[in-house]
Amino acid sequence: MCGPAWSVSSFGVLALAVVCALVLANAASCLMRGKPPPGQKVPSRPLPLALFNAAGRCFERAFGLRVALSTSKILEGAKRKAGGLTDFGEMFWKGALDVLVDDMVSKGNLTPLGRLVMRENLEQQLSTTLRVQQLLKDHPEIEDIELGKIVAIASLPRTGTTTLQRLIGSDAQLRSILSWEAYYPCPLPGEAAAVREPTPAVCGWKRASEGSEDPGPTPGPTPGPTPGPTPGPTPGPTPGPTPGPTPGPTPGPTPGPTREQPPSSDRWRSGATARVGGGGGRRQRLCRRNCAAFRYIGEDFQKVHPVYPDAAEEDIVILEKIVAGNTFECMVDCPTFSRYLEETADHVKIYEYLRKVMKILLWQRQVPGNNFVIKAPYHMEHLDAYLKVFPEATIVQLHRDPLKTVPSMCSMATHGRCINSDRIDVHAAGRHWYNKTKRMVSRAAATRAQHPDRFIDVSYYDLLKDPLPEVRRVYEKVGLPFDGQVESAVRATERVRVQNKHGKHSYSLADFGITPEEVEADYKEYRRAFNIPIEE
Repeated sequence: MCGPAWSVSSFGVLALAVVCALVLANAASCLMRGKPPPGQKVPSRPLPLALFNAAGRCFERAFGLRVALSTSKILEGAKRKAGGLTDFGEMFWKGALDVLVDDMVSKGNLTPLGRLVMRENLEQQLSTTLRVQQLLKDHPEIEDIELGKIVAIASLPRTGTTTLQRLIGSDAQLRSILSWEAYYPCPLPGEAAAVREPTPAVCGWKRASEGSEDPGPTPGPTPGPTPGPTPGPTPGPTPGPTPGPTPGPTPGPTPGPTREQPPSSDRWRSGATARVGGGGGRRQRLCRRNCAAFRYIGEDFQKVHPVYPDAAEEDIVILEKIVAGNTFECMVDCPTFSRYLEETADHVKIYEYLRKVMKILLWQRQVPGNNFVIKAPYHMEHLDAYLKVFPEATIVQLHRDPLKTVPSMCSMATHGRCINSDRIDVHAAGRHWYNKTKRMVSRAAATRAQHPDRFIDVSYYDLLKDPLPEVRRVYEKVGLPFDGQVESAVRATERVRVQNKHGKHSYSLADFGITPEEVEADYKEYRRAFNIPIEE
């Protein structure tokens, strides 16, 4: 018995040694590639991730083993992750999935880790689509929920959109979509059922570590107030924390100092996004773990677009569940998929899905009036469909020097692709997003020409100088009351500044092979239409 056992063990050790030698040799060859040619970028990675990719390439070359990427495999994985659910509803998005998968395989230049990340991401997104469909079948009354007023911030990135969203979101009359809600909109097995009674949120100001993807100097805190103590147990699930004494420090996994409440006789008016009572805890924990993993995998990306579980997030995250939105274009080179979204995808159906999920979120946590404040640059390309599906929406557009906003958009996309690929054609990626930003601006202008009464404009520089008058103008346009309590909440949010917590996001047009003269020529009419100055 000893002989064979010793032989098997020796063989295993030898095989492991061979694999390790191949991995190290592959890693060494990667390190010796030298400086990439102009316009190319080789991302740096933590050593464990670099070794994972090296091992994956060795197994692929030696044994033909690689992470499978196919539509059928992804759909099977989604059903498995959803606990065996099989009904996706109307699969109008399957064509987009087919095109995206084909682009990932043929053009994506994905690392072994990139293939794994993209497959797991798509399986998780589509498992949520299964849960949404099942929840709507189990609770058809969700469809009867009426949405209130919607403040839809649809502007180019780096124009102050996050700042404005969080200033407005500090008021309990409006509801933001938090990251954990966007990633996990449906209750998971074992979580308490939702309750449908509107409940005022308790005021509290999160620690100033929530970050902002805007470089503007007035980003506010995460619109997630600290829950106050509940005077006694409440039977069944509760829609939010019960207003009580002045809230203390944030419990559980949100350490750090909290900001004092602004003076207000009705404290709940000052915070719109209290933690969900009776549900959401498991989803919050999952989102925290996912955010931690993302920060490890894409550390540099945190400088560009920080992600926090309890911070307001773009509603574009919800569209990922039906393989829409431009997130995938930020993660992988997929030009055919991009054209499919621009020319073929049915955005009326896409936004109808978003509307259903917003109702699901209200079913779990309502605010007075069921009003929302949301943001996503992606909507600029499809505002005609958006306004058709959301007649309650007012579109807020912020404007800043395109010499600042355009290269920032290109940089964000390039950083995103570095997570999943080893060599990035920076000039090609920059050109793709440069053309895309032009399309966003032109498509938005065409829609506002047909619906001028549905738009309001905010100058980035006016918001920078004094945000209160700009927020008041938005409220007047939308038709929401702006009183002293709202003003106190806005002022308190304005005072919390967390810019560049993860390091400064540096970029220039030259990084992407684009000249200032080209930008000025292409954005001349846009600059003139909104009187946008040249920023020093």
